[in-house]
Amino acid sequence: MPEATIAAQTCDAMLIVGTSGVVYPAASLPQFAKSRGAKLVEINWKESELTPLCDLSIRAQAAEVLPQVLARVHGRHDTGE
Repeated sequence: MPEATIAAQTCDAMLIVGTSGVVYPAASLPQFAKSRGAKLVEINWKESELTPLCDLSIRAQAAEVLPQVLARVHGRHDTGE
């Protein structure tokens, strides 16, 4: 948990994937990141307790969306669709 807290406090962006946002201490990590100015992106099929903190919420199954997100991050725009 100490390493995760440091990472949250020093990141520019955080992906929040498939969580209810109610299990602590892990649910506090997005709050640490946001308080330091990080952008929060939630990928979840339904709203979570963390949704109000997020800068972007994508309502979809993570297994469907994450390959597309990773392709974009790595500069590939062809996601096989």
